[in-house]
Amino acid sequence: LPLLYLSFTPLLLCSCVEEAKEREREERADWENHGCRSCPPISISADDNCPSGHECNPDWKLTTNILIADDCLCSEVKCADRTATLAVSGETVGRIRCKDQQWTLLLDSSITTESAVCAKGCGPSVCKHSHPKAPKEGFTALAVIPPSKKEKCASAECPYGIASFDDDGSHKDTLSESSLVCSSSGKWKIGGGEERYAMCKNTGLRTIEEMPVSECTKIMKELHPDTPDIACKVGIVEIENSSITCPEGSLPFALGYDDSTTEWTDLAPFDSIEWDSASNQWLFKSDGSDATIGDLEGELGSTIKLACIIAN
Repeated sequence: LPLLYLSFTPLLLCSCVEEAKEREREERADWENHGCRSCPPISISADDNCPSGHECNPDWKLTTNILIADDCLCSEVKCADRTATLAVSGETVGRIRCKDQQWTLLLDSSITTESAVCAKGCGPSVCKHSHPKAPKEGFTALAVIPPSKKEKCASAECPYGIASFDDDGSHKDTLSESSLVCSSSGKWKIGGGEERYAMCKNTGLRTIEEMPVSECTKIMKELHPDTPDIACKVGIVEIENSSITCPEGSLPFALGYDDSTTEWTDLAPFDSIEWDSASNQWLFKSDGSDATIGDLEGELGSTIKLACIIAN
């Protein structure tokens, strides 16, 4: 019996060592699983995490994976909306994973975070710059400004007003606002509303045509036979600081053609012609009063043209 006992002693010792190692492995696995399944709730912060070129909304929900007691999966967080991606510290990361009771990046577990936010792209390619079927006269495509530190989404400026369009390209509305910002929905934010199709309104010069110098001079001499030196000057109006001015030595006149009488009439001179962004139209100023294109059409005729005229 003593011999048998001695012969089994190494086997008993080996068995005990293996059991101890197995318990240690199980305890280590339990701890590791616990450490990657028990991270604190992640906070949502757009200010700390939103990347440039993206729209972030604290109301966009986060979601975690469903954990089962018998599995060995670690906790992960991603955006509930599949069209959004998780962002951390100004970078899109897709998702974060729990490790050692801390939220870490998948690609670099040494980087930890306590907050994140869901982000959707709003860069220059997200919103349309124009409508292919929009009228060619009077409107220009948006000159889109890339995202910056000041404005995270693409934006545009229209100093003379914004025009919106329906899906078929027909003119929908004229807006007095001068700035617009792209949203992740693919629509432009304008004031308190949104429009899928928007373009900048032109200054109005394309709707106020310049009369050719030779034709202008001929008509003005016919209208003012007692002023032989009257003439039209080459080089029409130029726009400076949202106003129309003529070359030095000449004044802006408006000439109108009346279809019923087939005659031209002039109305001049104006003190200045200035763009009014609130009403999105040119104002013709003279002796303290303002006139619009509609006023001129009512007084002069349906066809209005501008000319710079010298009258000595």
